[in-house]
Amino acid sequence: MRWIGRILLTLVVIVVVAAVALPFLVPLEAYRAPIERAASTAIGRTVRIEGPLQISIYPDIGVSLQQVTVSNADGARTPQMISIDTLIVGVRLMPLLSRRVEVSRLILQRPVIHLEISGDGTPNFGFAAPGPAAAPGPAAAPSPALANVSINNVRITEGQVSYFDARSGREASFDDVTISFDMPAADSPAQLDGALTYNGQRLNVTARVENPAALAPGPPGAAAQGTQATLELDSNILTVNFQGNLTLAGASTGMLDLSTPSLRNLASWAGAALPPGGVAADSTDGAQGAPGENLQAMAITSTVAVERNRYTFSNLEMRLDAMTLTGDLVIDTGGAVPVLTGALSVDQLNFNTYLTAGDAPARAAGAGPSTTPIELGILAAVNADLELEVGQMFLQQLTIGRTSLGLQLDNGVMTVNLRSLSLYGSNGTGTFVIDARGDMPTFRNTLQVTGLQVQPFLADLIDVDRIEAEGTLNLTLASRGNTEQAILNALSGNGSMDFRNGQLRGVDLAAIARGIQNLASGQNLGNLTGQTAQTDFSEMGGTFVIENGVVHNNDFHLLNPFVRITGNGQVDLANRTLDFYLDPRAVANAQGQGGQTGVQGIGIAFRVHGPWTDLSYVPDTQAIGRAVIEQVISGNSPLDALIGGNPLGALFGGGNQNQDSATDAAGAPDEQPSQAPNPEDLLRSLFGR
Repeated sequence: MRWIGRILLTLVVIVVVAAVALPFLVPLEAYRAPIERAASTAIGRTVRIEGPLQISIYPDIGVSLQQVTVSNADGARTPQMISIDTLIVGVRLMPLLSRRVEVSRLILQRPVIHLEISGDGTPNFGFAAPGPAAAPGPAAAPSPALANVSINNVRITEGQVSYFDARSGREASFDDVTISFDMPAADSPAQLDGALTYNGQRLNVTARVENPAALAPGPPGAAAQGTQATLELDSNILTVNFQGNLTLAGASTGMLDLSTPSLRNLASWAGAALPPGGVAADSTDGAQGAPGENLQAMAITSTVAVERNRYTFSNLEMRLDAMTLTGDLVIDTGGAVPVLTGALSVDQLNFNTYLTAGDAPARAAGAGPSTTPIELGILAAVNADLELEVGQMFLQQLTIGRTSLGLQLDNGVMTVNLRSLSLYGSNGTGTFVIDARGDMPTFRNTLQVTGLQVQPFLADLIDVDRIEAEGTLNLTLASRGNTEQAILNALSGNGSMDFRNGQLRGVDLAAIARGIQNLASGQNLGNLTGQTAQTDFSEMGGTFVIENGVVHNNDFHLLNPFVRITGNGQVDLANRTLDFYLDPRAVANAQGQGGQTGVQGIGIAFRVHGPWTDLSYVPDTQAIGRAVIEQVISGNSPLDALIGGNPLGALFGGGNQNQDSATDAAGAPDEQPSQAPNPEDLLRSLFGR
């Protein structure tokens, strides 16, 4: 920075003036005022030397000044920009005769430096000596003076540096600053070693520049030359290693290794605290976010190019939390928030970890939706336009396979375009939009999948694992709210499902339907339910509409060679309750899966209602009574065997009379019929309750 050069030049002037004064044995005190005037004129600020002066002349010209102050810019917060307890400068005498400046020592003991940027963007460290404005014209060629300067044994001890930006109100303070710097010649390596404390963290810094002279500006229009450089920063909160080409004009490029044990703590330490966030409240699986906060351990390895506020990462490998990202990424910090663009591959992305409050207690399986506020402030922390290839994604209890998506973040609005989605064996597309700009976030989602493996999908989604099939699912949803409970209460939309060639595990509906039609057969229905029982079906599905978190369905159907089930009702997602009317009937003439849909016989029309964890099954006795009367009249009722014929049917001209119920068609006695199970118990077995 030019102001450092001006201060250095001023100190040399002081030394030279003192050296000239000694031969004439003029008291040093007489030169205090002239030295102050010369220094003030050189940098355009008032310089004061309040303490004693000491000067030596051989072998180096040296001066020691105490209580030195440099005034601040007009309007700054503090009257003094620089205060130094002791300033020691040494310049070798003989090189001066050859018009070379060799600083043998420059020591600042306990300096206090206040750096500040005013509201109009003017820095207080922009020193400029008063004088006439330069006439307009072509830029002057750079001065070769740097080539005739060497600096050795520069030391800063017990320093303090403060920074304040009036435009943003941001301020920082660096304490216990210790620096050692050596540059034997402008074209020889410069070495800096130092340490400072910021926000309670001690940072150790080592830097090496191979050819400092190459950093000087070249002729107008010439490309920046630059030089090889290394930088190492070590601390408990951040470790950085950089090796590459350093320029002051143009892009600096090189290899970067960066790591931190906690990105969240690092951001807070740097004065850019991230919004709170953590794992899903009901997640206990490590793959879906074990308890703990997000944005923790991070490590980056990349080729990097830095130019002003633009950071380009090529061949990036980044590990953050449980994720590994590879690809190319550009970060632009020139605006109000950072902007990320690029193309990345991610092995896994856990939305639960980044959209839910971190201090949410674990929720037991089967419990209701969470009332813990969902923190979405992180969506406004950055803007982004990213192409992502994701190996796995986790959203609530759902596990989503390999996915290709576009992710845009625009001032608190996140849009995810799912171009290729693998969801429990299916292929699909969809969109996922979160608008977190207002007090109440809104959500808009669409999803279309084919080839869905229903059993694991429903098990993770609503804890139902007895339906095995391959299916198609279409959803269009919208909602608003800042908790899972509120979002489900406000959910609206529509959709459809079509499950094919599957089975219901735990119950054999076809056998039950036949058994119910033949109550007198003595068949034991107990073996029609349980772990080994199942109902095959060719088709199951329906369409639905969602209003205020309640799913309404009027066309549920299940097709089986021996039984048909139709139904209608509603499911309250937020309160986890169900109220459905189902009507199973036996098929008159089955012709395999997907055969005739005509039905006959007595079905158990029933209502299923109550909380998901404790459903009640109530048979529709009126419907059963109507069916019994119809079959008694037709003469096809299984009750004929119980009453010794069908006299009521005969009255209407149908059925057979006086059939002996004690013997079968061969005349053999029937076995004592087993007691039929309670219909509600049979229905409960369908749902595994």
